[in-house]
Amino acid sequence: MSAVTSMPSTHPQQSGEMTGRTDLGRRLAARREALGPNRDALGRRCCADGTYIAYLEEHAASPAIGTLVRVADALGLTVDDVTATGWSVLAVGELAAVTDPEEIRHLDTTARSRPWAGGPRNHWMRLTPARITGRRVVHDS
Repeated sequence: MSAVTSMPSTHPQQSGEMTGRTDLGRRLAARREALGPNRDALGRRCCADGTYIAYLEEHAASPAIGTLVRVADALGLTVDDVTATGWSVLAVGELAAVTDPEEIRHLDTTARSRPWAGGPRNHWMRLTPARITGRRVVHDS
């Protein structure tokens, strides 16, 4: 029986220079590298395997939205940040101030967004929409 030695692969799908890396993979890798954790550490933060993180970064992967949300969150980003997409939305309707202390406390602790104008804000408004329109925004990388 002869010994098998490990040789570097030159197959395009396994070689680092010829993978199907996408803008998504480049964004994920750049953010992870800027923050410092290796792939295994990031995987632990988002309940994934480090090998899967490498796959996301290096191949034309289409992860499930739940996985993408967990990875983006572990990197301190939103799905829109890592996909370079978003929405421009126009909502028309009636606004009313939220005054119930329990509802305000709930909104303060669970809201995932922050005031776009910056600084502390303690006023919540509720929109009862009459019409919602919008368009998807996709940026070239």
